[in-house]
Amino acid sequence: MPNFTQPSQISISQPNIPKRSYKNLGYFRSLSKEKSFSQKFQISDTEQPKDIDEIMFDIYSEGGKIRVLRFIEELESHGINTNKDPRFDSLTKQLNVIIRKQGGLCNFQTFRELISPVLDVIVSVLQGRNVINDFNLFSDELTKLFDEVKEINGGETVAQNPHLARLDSDKWGMSICSVDGQRFSIGDCDDKVVIQQVVNPLMYAIALTDLGEDLVHSFIGHEPSGFGYDKLMLNTKGLPHNPMINSGALVLSSLVAPNQPLPDRIGYMINQLNRLCGGGSTVIDLPSFIFEREHADRNYALAYYLRENKCFEKSIKLKDICDLYFQLTSSLFDCGKLSIVAGTLANDGVCPLTGERILNSIAVRNTLSIMNSCGLYNYSGMFAFKVGFPAKSSVSGFVMAVIPNVMGICTWSPPLDIRSNSVRGIQFMERLVKKFNFHNYDFSRDKNHINPRIRQNSIEEHRITTMLFAVLHGSLGSMHRYLSAGYNFNAADYDGRTCLHIAAAEGALSIVKFLVENAGVDPSPVDRWGQTPIKDATLFGHEDVKRYLEAIDIS
Repeated sequence: MPNFTQPSQISISQPNIPKRSYKNLGYFRSLSKEKSFSQKFQISDTEQPKDIDEIMFDIYSEGGKIRVLRFIEELESHGINTNKDPRFDSLTKQLNVIIRKQGGLCNFQTFRELISPVLDVIVSVLQGRNVINDFNLFSDELTKLFDEVKEINGGETVAQNPHLARLDSDKWGMSICSVDGQRFSIGDCDDKVVIQQVVNPLMYAIALTDLGEDLVHSFIGHEPSGFGYDKLMLNTKGLPHNPMINSGALVLSSLVAPNQPLPDRIGYMINQLNRLCGGGSTVIDLPSFIFEREHADRNYALAYYLRENKCFEKSIKLKDICDLYFQLTSSLFDCGKLSIVAGTLANDGVCPLTGERILNSIAVRNTLSIMNSCGLYNYSGMFAFKVGFPAKSSVSGFVMAVIPNVMGICTWSPPLDIRSNSVRGIQFMERLVKKFNFHNYDFSRDKNHINPRIRQNSIEEHRITTMLFAVLHGSLGSMHRYLSAGYNFNAADYDGRTCLHIAAAEGALSIVKFLVENAGVDPSPVDRWGQTPIKDATLFGHEDVKRYLEAIDIS
């Protein structure tokens, strides 16, 4: 039998300056003043190759010892919470011993043994290969959005359920989990609340994985109903419209391990939920379960209506179906756990924290499709239009959202709007897509739409490099396209060289004129050596360019 007890807290150096040759293509690279970790990984042809863990030790060690906590802080700055990440369980245990016995310092051999179980994860993080590349920027922007939405008031808790009605309206939490296991949480993200209807898409995904889509869809439809979630209504085929409404969820309950006794069926589902969120334990809130069972006239009516219309197998016991559903909706979750579940859906059914495949690809695809079209009651269509990624809400205040191949998000705030969706949760998601390009159909290149998958300075560096190479090759057509795209032609590379410097040095008069007359660039920028475009034109003997720029200076 599942555990009905109150749950315990689950803790879960400067680069070399290139020779001054204006025709050396390497000269135009956009380089950082400080070497990145990935740059430090590079080994020259003359050096003896080193193992990656040896390179890491060399970077972070001092006097032949490495302060492991400093190394862990570097990982955490990239969103890896080693204290709540099961991939780092062994490392955390050994680290506690090192801190206690060695003051947190260790030699290379100990360091190698410490990181070897998670070496691939660490290398991916420190080389910047994780999906959210600039995690500090991303978490800062999320914090700003969170604080904005925190000030929003309005909505009401569920009055007919005393357990939900007692929830504090000021409570507000948010967590994210990327497909690489990067995590960020803020606010009341550890408060445990009954999951309610957010369990529906999880039941659907598990049933699809276990039974296949043909069998599941012979019992349940997959289209919006256009009516309330508890209506006594079936589609034209005599099936519940979709798994997100109560009738569909009850049918799903009948499909879960149907030949097993009720305790085993509940135990199986709880175990699957635990796997979806990377381990730990899920418990059922007994008072909520009892209340649901004693005040479930509507759901019992739905169950009898479904049986009357032959929506169940004949051997199914209605009481068992309802009890299973009531216990699952009374499971206690928090934002952190549900963000991992959402991250598993975003990662094609593979848990980001364990690497275990729990759901198959077809199940994930169908689940996200249903969440996108039916996940927010009668606001589903508008949410799909405005926000553009799958989500599921509950009357307990959760909004669990999935950005495929990027991350899962979960927000929690008890006050609900007239459509039974969390007021703050919906506002947060709508503001999120105004800040980041997460909408499914957002092809905008608006610089105000942040793409957290790319470091923002990398975008500017790429643009500068692209422009400089276009000038070098005399591609005036490319320059016109870049101007239309909003590129900054006054931008300079790490040596202070602009497009006008390069055009003047190359004698490209047509591009010089375009830059001055169309792009409106500064005609006299100075690079790090004190060179201006006029001086470059003079140095390389381009008299026509020199005369043109001198005329600009005179005017």
